[in-house]
Amino acid sequence: MHQSRNNAIVFALSAAIIYGLFAWLLAPDLTPDVPPSVTFHKYAAASLTLALAAGLVYFVFIRDKLSDDLARVSGGSYFEKDGLCFFPTTRVRRHGDKLVTDLCLYYQNRYGGVCETVIHITPPSETIYSHKGATDIHFAFIAKPGGFGIIHQPVAVAREFQGRAITLKVGAAVRWPGLRGEKLRSKEGRPCGDFNIDWNLAHRLSRHELCGEIELIAPASTTIGLPTDVVTDLKGGMFKQEVISFFQSDSERAAHSGRVA
Repeated sequence: MHQSRNNAIVFALSAAIIYGLFAWLLAPDLTPDVPPSVTFHKYAAASLTLALAAGLVYFVFIRDKLSDDLARVSGGSYFEKDGLCFFPTTRVRRHGDKLVTDLCLYYQNRYGGVCETVIHITPPSETIYSHKGATDIHFAFIAKPGGFGIIHQPVAVAREFQGRAITLKVGAAVRWPGLRGEKLRSKEGRPCGDFNIDWNLAHRLSRHELCGEIELIAPASTTIGLPTDVVTDLKGGMFKQEVISFFQSDSERAAHSGRVA
């Protein structure tokens, strides 16, 4: 769709240039009495050419190719680490006759490459946990080009903290196994903390990641509200990742449509 729009602008710009050449070079000699006047056509052609050229530059080089979907769910404020933006929040869902809290991590990749991401969250002691005996919450996942998605991590909420707000400490690490690719969205998120990571073991969850042994370097902070009347114990804590959308070029969409047909 974007390529069709750009092609239409290029075609209109070519016609405007031809119109301008006629108005400025030929009309004064061939048709000096062309209504309303030769001068009018000269400046109309120049204005049209400039407007179309500016539009082409904007759509090709300036305008983001990726919408800021993360802003819609975060109110416009979110974190970023090396091109991967994210925002933690909570939701409540019914599981049988019980209510379960999910710590939901919304994310969006600002670039056209695939990135590996690890996000580490440290809540206040004995408030929420994802696994028995755990103190921290650890997300490790792969984000597709321009990928926008959610990871739902069930958490148990201590009864005495239900209905209260807590402050989370946040750090992240991002790696681009291949090329980062083109920038699809220009708006950057707020910086967050860092931590040392062994990428060979990044996707192997162990007690090391969950028991406060990872030290966050200059962590960022965010506040979330905890719901009431939810479970205080978990049977299991595996997260669920949902990829809502990811960026595809016009040629990729066309190829995909062709395969489906």
